[in-house]
Amino acid sequence: MPRGKTFDPEEKVEEALELFWREGCDAVSIQDLVEGLGLNRGSLYATYGDKEQLWRRALTRYCEQRRDYLSELLENPTTPVLPRIRRLMLDTANPTAGDPHGCLIVNAITERTNDPATMDIVTGQINHVEDVLRQAFTRARSGGEIPAGSSPRRLARFVVVTLQGLHVYDRALADPRRARDAVDVAMSAISSGAVSGGRT
Repeated sequence: MPRGKTFDPEEKVEEALELFWREGCDAVSIQDLVEGLGLNRGSLYATYGDKEQLWRRALTRYCEQRRDYLSELLENPTTPVLPRIRRLMLDTANPTAGDPHGCLIVNAITERTNDPATMDIVTGQINHVEDVLRQAFTRARSGGEIPAGSSPRRLARFVVVTLQGLHVYDRALADPRRARDAVDVAMSAISSGAVSGGRT
């Protein structure tokens, strides 16, 4: 009778995610995964396929985690939206000490632009973030938090680009004071209707 797995495959995906996030996908070898996850090569290949398949699974897991975090923007429809948008940007500008590796989406874009499978996952995540923000801004417009002429879709795209810029800035300079200044200006533009043009 074949022996069952003596490890939790999902837990090992989390460990692989941490390794890829810390070191970068291309810098991680199969031997690094074997040692880092405490698996032999046979178990690794039998469970996950090759390194590329495990990378895609880990990146997808990261996206799922970010989606859970973003879902808070649409919780409790009776509370204001803009403070949540501001908190999202501030959290991006000044990540917690337990999140020291930058944004894995940004890392994946800069490291693996020529890998279609990676870019499919990244593009799907960016589109999801934009859609959640569009819904949030639609709610904000209905609640009078932003001018009636504001475009939720354009605002969502503005914030998506701002968030990516904040991620890169934090990785390069890590100056929360300057980043907060940028967030203040972004929120002023949003609330004043400076980003307008259409009903969608």
